[in-house]
Amino acid sequence: MNLREAVSLFLAQQRASTRKSYHYVLSDMLDHIGPARPIEAVKVSDLILYMQDVRSRKHRGKPFASATIRKYVKTIRTLFNWLVQIGELESAPSAALKMPKHYPY
Repeated sequence: MNLREAVSLFLAQQRASTRKSYHYVLSDMLDHIGPARPIEAVKVSDLILYMQDVRSRKHRGKPFASATIRKYVKTIRTLFNWLVQIGELESAPSAALKMPKHYPY
């Protein structure tokens, strides 16, 4: 199964509101990593590099808020944990992704 197929299957299992919430993050990840990549070929380093790219982005001239970064990490972890749960992967490469520790309010 490639990454695009995995994301499509995962999103199809979600409620409409959840699907909408996850769609942007997962589509962005697909564009960065490559939709044709087999899921078992997605490495921890691919996800770390992707999250480094996300952390370097700006919204209205400011870095993404910690809450936004947390949403990206949680969404990606949820996808890969689900792939483990359904038996498509033995382990989730997303487990190594770090969450921001606090919100800068």
